[in-house]
Amino acid sequence: MEIGIKMKKILKYSFLIFMVLGLKSCDSNTINNQNTENYFPINIGNYWIYNTYSLDSYKNKINGTEKRDSIIAERKLELEGKQAFQLTVYRDSFRYDTLFFSIESTKVFMLFDSIDINLPDFGKRWFLIADFSKTSDIEWHIYDNIISNYQYNFLDSILLTTNHNTINGKLESGDFFQYNNKSYKSKLFQSRYDKRLYFNFKFPDNISTNEVEVNIVTQQNFHFTFAENIGLVGIKYDPYSTTTRTNPITSYNTAITFEGKQSDLIKFLIVK
Repeated sequence: MEIGIKMKKILKYSFLIFMVLGLKSCDSNTINNQNTENYFPINIGNYWIYNTYSLDSYKNKINGTEKRDSIIAERKLELEGKQAFQLTVYRDSFRYDTLFFSIESTKVFMLFDSIDINLPDFGKRWFLIADFSKTSDIEWHIYDNIISNYQYNFLDSILLTTNHNTINGKLESGDFFQYNNKSYKSKLFQSRYDKRLYFNFKFPDNISTNEVEVNIVTQQNFHFTFAENIGLVGIKYDPYSTTTRTNPITSYNTAITFEGKQSDLIKFLIVK
């Protein structure tokens, strides 16, 4: 994607927040005339408000990082071949992001573009991030791309590498979401992003070998929890790392770690 770069939306974490910042102030949470299971009810005027914070490498909350994120469904339109909803994200009452979702029966699609996935000629693509008909954790394929002769700056050298990006989704679990002393059936989905760059390189202090194999690997997990007749009630981007590995092992083996993010629903309004 260079997702780490939905996943700026499944992939900006504020992917999201998938939905999120304080637009309206509402003292009560409302679900109007919802008699059937609907894990992601989107209608114009619906909104969801979250408490969002950063996570350390142990997935613990980092104090002092709290933000108030909200999302409001603002309009319906046709986009990239699908009927879609535009959801505007606000952070601490300021406009922060714009997200697009499409619902097809039990499936939720999210629109990604070249800002979210920094690859040549990526354009815009719908990714399946949730399928409520799933009953097991069998993965489904979302995206796969291999680019040969991909230019990459490594130690101030421009190299031609192989760039492999893969995204897979799965149902992690089914459970119940507790809210205001009431239980709602919920489903937790995961999107896993793997980015790999591999090439051969001659390090300046490596005298015994002309070139060594270099692999630069980024792996990220994104979690989305949907509750019946409410929608997206939780978003979690796990802390992750980008590792550089050489074969044979050299002193250039490194790992760079990045914080995670989590959003917990605190208020919502669902209209018929």
